[in-house]
Amino acid sequence: MWPLALAILLATTLPSTADEFSDAKRALHALQYRKAIPLLQPLAERGDARAQHLLGFAYMFATGIKKWEKLAQYWLMKAAAQDYTPAIGLLGRLLIEIDRTPTRGLPLIEIAVRRGDPASQAAMGGMYMIGYPGIPVDMEKSKRLLHLAADQKYDLAYLGLAWWHATPRGGKNPDYVEVLKWVIVDARIGRKFAETYRNRALEHLNKDQIAEAKRRAAAWLKAHGETP
Repeated sequence: MWPLALAILLATTLPSTADEFSDAKRALHALQYRKAIPLLQPLAERGDARAQHLLGFAYMFATGIKKWEKLAQYWLMKAAAQDYTPAIGLLGRLLIEIDRTPTRGLPLIEIAVRRGDPASQAAMGGMYMIGYPGIPVDMEKSKRLLHLAADQKYDLAYLGLAWWHATPRGGKNPDYVEVLKWVIVDARIGRKFAETYRNRALEHLNKDQIAEAKRRAAAWLKAHGETP
């Protein structure tokens, strides 16, 4: 489970950007962090908080946090100082990874969560699901936060919800109808991160249950302005 946890904890929303950011954004989505860095650097140096945020994100993932953490922290702090919410949340997550304690980072993530940042909501949902240094497991808080992020169509939240429902909790068995529902939603409007749960769900469902999962997915998509 840990790779999925790390994905939810560290991944961030890449916001819509003006034309000058388009190449950098495409590079980040393609995981080409070294290509994105020189594209973002001059914009970040001119004080653009969005570029500073994305540059910090790129350094976080370029070759691992330990090697580039100081540069990532530097640029995220620059953007956070301009009160740029996604950077505040991502800085909080970076500090938790660096410190292995929530003392410095958690208050920052909580600010971003209160402001409605979906990446921070999903990150907190992931932390409450797996437990983290100084953060106890709380499955209900996890579910609520993941739903808040999913309602903003943050695709890692679909993965988080599939994972949540695939996890036994409080003596209850996994709910594979809900697992398949979120796999279907993710396949329709996400990046297919939840596909890893498809076969597991199908192994436990009959035809009627599969049909119910499809019905729930279609209802969710329709309620969120998407064509089922």
